[in-house]
Amino acid sequence: MGAVSVILWRWLDIKIGSRKGLGLSVIAYFLASLPLMFVSDYLIALVIAFFMGIGFGGMIYYIYLIIADVIDEDELETGTRHEGAFFGITNFFMRLSMILSIFTIGLVFVQSDWEVYDPLIDVTFALRFLFIVVPGIALGVLLLCLYFYPFPKAKVEEIKVKLEELHKQKESRVDST
Repeated sequence: MGAVSVILWRWLDIKIGSRKGLGLSVIAYFLASLPLMFVSDYLIALVIAFFMGIGFGGMIYYIYLIIADVIDEDELETGTRHEGAFFGITNFFMRLSMILSIFTIGLVFVQSDWEVYDPLIDVTFALRFLFIVVPGIALGVLLLCLYFYPFPKAKVEEIKVKLEELHKQKESRVDST
């Protein structure tokens, strides 16, 4: 569903911009995940996962657009592109989040007495905590960061115009040599 939802997120990107679109996709994902705290039926969980995929698709769609906006702004300030540095920083934080995920899983399993598999121990709440509460906290931090993200749609459009002018200047210097 995430792949199909890209059509929706692209349309929203054109209408409201990446910043608001990412915020909406985060909210959509989290709200769609909340029923998993209470559902035990597999088919209902599949329907919920279907709706979670819509929000997830938006998060995947927007994250690199947000990074591209930062790269474009940096080019305007420095005159050169630094994609490698920005994607290196992005990958660092992605790897850090993986480490934190593994640590959190271990911590929750230890706290729920599931260090060693025992089918008699009910870890339903621990798993629900891992699937809904922990991602909800991370998504809340993301929304807070988005609040301070300085590139709304109008600013991004302004950056693109200035960037086009900068590229024309660079091209004319290359043509004159």
